[in-house]
Amino acid sequence: MKNLYCFLILLTLTSCFTDENKIRIKTQFISDSLYVSALKGMDLYADSICMQMKNASLTPMIDSLIQLRKEEIINLRKGL
Repeated sequence: MKNLYCFLILLTLTSCFTDENKIRIKTQFISDSLYVSALKGMDLYADSICMQMKNASLTPMIDSLIQLRKEEIINLRKGL
């Protein structure tokens, strides 16, 4: 009789352990899926931020180069 009780307790513990593993695996799968989808969105967001920063920094540099070249052209024309 004692062996039967031990067997039932062991069976109960192992069945709970299996359900826990299934839940853990499902939870990991869901969290991984959420992470991957969030990562894709973050990539797009980071790319748009990079483009905005690039455009914001390039415009003043290009404008200053244009102004510098205009001044050089004016100075060259004065020298002729």
